[in-house]
Amino acid sequence: MRRHVAVLAAVLALAAIPAASGQLASTPRGLPSYKVPNSPGSIQVPSPLSRPPTRPEVRSYGQLVTLWKQAGEGYGVPWQVLGAINKIESGYGQNMGPSSAGAIGWMQFLPSTWMRWGMDADGDGLANPWDPEDAVFAAARYLAAAGAHESIERAIFAYNHAQWYVDDVLALAATLGDAPFTAGPPTAFPIRPGPDLEAKLERARTRVQRLSDGLDRALGRVDARGWQRLRLERRLGNPSLSDGQFSRLDSRLSRLDRVERASQARIDRLRSRFAAAVEALKEVKEAQEAAAFGTGLAGGGYVFPVAGDASFSDDFGVPRPTTWHHGIDIFAPLGTPLVAVADGSLFNVGWNDVGGNRLWLRDAAGNDFYYAHLSRFSPLAREGALVRAGDVIGFVGATGDAVGTSPHLHFEIHPPDLKAQGYDGVVNPYPYLVAWRSGGAAGGQQSFDGWVFPVGGGPGSVSTAHTHHDYPAADIAAPSGAPLYALHDAVVTHVFPSDSGKCGIGLMLRTTTGEEFLYCHLSSLAVGVVTGRSLRAGQLVGRVGSTGNSTGPHLHLQFAPAGRYPQAEPWFQAFAGLAFRWQDAPTPKRTHARARSALGPRNDATGPVFRVIRAPRIIRFTTFGSG
Repeated sequence: MRRHVAVLAAVLALAAIPAASGQLASTPRGLPSYKVPNSPGSIQVPSPLSRPPTRPEVRSYGQLVTLWKQAGEGYGVPWQVLGAINKIESGYGQNMGPSSAGAIGWMQFLPSTWMRWGMDADGDGLANPWDPEDAVFAAARYLAAAGAHESIERAIFAYNHAQWYVDDVLALAATLGDAPFTAGPPTAFPIRPGPDLEAKLERARTRVQRLSDGLDRALGRVDARGWQRLRLERRLGNPSLSDGQFSRLDSRLSRLDRVERASQARIDRLRSRFAAAVEALKEVKEAQEAAAFGTGLAGGGYVFPVAGDASFSDDFGVPRPTTWHHGIDIFAPLGTPLVAVADGSLFNVGWNDVGGNRLWLRDAAGNDFYYAHLSRFSPLAREGALVRAGDVIGFVGATGDAVGTSPHLHFEIHPPDLKAQGYDGVVNPYPYLVAWRSGGAAGGQQSFDGWVFPVGGGPGSVSTAHTHHDYPAADIAAPSGAPLYALHDAVVTHVFPSDSGKCGIGLMLRTTTGEEFLYCHLSSLAVGVVTGRSLRAGQLVGRVGSTGNSTGPHLHLQFAPAGRYPQAEPWFQAFAGLAFRWQDAPTPKRTHARARSALGPRNDATGPVFRVIRAPRIIRFTTFGSG
């Protein structure tokens, strides 16, 4: 009831907001076409584009529903989908960024995407992503351009390249409005998931949940036996016991030892079977996703094109003097090897005045990849040559029209279904490059041996200490609203959706390694984070907050139970200088490659040292109040 009252109060507060001056009375006429993106210089945007306004626009829920319906009508997109994306991306304008990936505004557009699809819906002369009318109409335009009229699922996937995101948007869209929302059939997909895959998916989910429940029960019995052991040991310490009493108690303790050894063996087996079940579930989901979206760029099997330290940002679509940027520039030292991103054949190997030393690679799915500005080719780079993913085909340079710039690879992706558009038939390589470099972590987060740092924002705004004030845990300070991620492939075992108890809003998840982690003090949980949900490493689980027993915004992260420090783990320390900085010690300056090398054998004399005792004090961080 308390939660319902809070929600009702929030709705009433939104309803009391007066109509904003920019609110549209009706769907505007003469909307920009969704079939053709903006030409360079055709829109005026705020300067700088990524700076949030000092007084953000506010809309009531009723005003937003009207806006979603107007934009949906204008571009033939279900308004419920626009509402769901608005909620997931910015919380109806409450968390407008810039995000850790650089996304901005009401609908979280990347600046380069905004330059191509942004629009001035309210007629004030600016195409402004921080304005709700402009942003929502632009989102509808983008979804229509991505094929929403044929398949809304495919369009949502284009908005954020992750199947879990599609699922979350559709699940939330189904709750909006009086009439139930159902997505149309994915008619644009060449293959659809059949009943066999659906049945396999259901069986895999059931097995994961059953093993997770079994592991919970087994760990619960271990906890109960711990208290039993404590009581027996206290009684054995009584000096007034007779020899017979001591012998009987000692026999009970010996039996308990045998039970605990057998129980630990069972827990180890359960953890192994649980990890195998999660992997099996991932395989079925990947097979279903491949069946739904085809086996092209979303299906995996690709490698990052630069074999060495490299940096890049999303500069796709940025206006150029006579055209717009059709790819991504990946900066690396001169002469860094360049590799084939997939098995395929090379063509157009040679020189032109724009690309300099350049070549094209075509994979088995018909995707064409363009490499430009190479300093030189490798011996493999011959016209018609067949190459394997990872083969060195050239080296980073600055040839062609890149003379005088920093050495870099200009990289483009031309999928087969866009070839009718000629050279303009490209997709943004940025999300694929991020995924290929990170080993496929969801959301593009950097990944080390399957681990992802749980807090986004980078070392400029995220910090923690080697120790905790009370017991083994990590308090990771970050700005309120910063994104929180699943730190490994895992299953959600518990959620705490309301701000009550010491933990506040939070969750527990069990990784495929069999370890359980607790997240506390969140401001909100991500849509779809529910008990039993399978998560990919790097998947959004919520936002940083200060709920529960917290003195400021941070993530409280701990093992469950709190037997050791998360920050002592090699994967955690590998992110120092990349994802966070130390509060109590100097932070190393690292590249991705140097951090990865830190996961190898370590000198025991370096880094923080923790004293290990035979029987550590186990502390449970309860989610309930002490009273």
